[in-house]
Amino acid sequence: VSSAGAVGMMQVNLRVWRGLYDVERLKWEVAYNARAGAQILLRYLEGPGLDVAKQTGNPDYLAWASYAVYNAGPAGAKRFLRKSGGLKPGPAERKLLSHYQGFADGGSADLEQCVVTPPAALDPVL
Repeated sequence: VSSAGAVGMMQVNLRVWRGLYDVERLKWEVAYNARAGAQILLRYLEGPGLDVAKQTGNPDYLAWASYAVYNAGPAGAKRFLRKSGGLKPGPAERKLLSHYQGFADGGSADLEQCVVTPPAALDPVL
């Protein structure tokens, strides 16, 4: 259990989600925790993430803002945007955007290094 009260691979917060998910299963069942985390993330994509994407006019911010909420709670979407409407990403959001953009550009995951390999690096030399 993290200092924030989150458990498992998806770091589901027990205090926030205890009424919707089985706490013991979140702690001990990897697949259950992963499904719960995916459902929570979908909720944030369809709610605050979509709101930020519409507000900024940038669909790429959907994933970024959704992650900010997943990571920091409902206030994360508000902190994601400055009062001026500009971005105010933290270190975790910057890392996520880097990965997101790498995949959007056709890159692939390097799980050992936790980076996205650009597509040009994947093409064989002829």
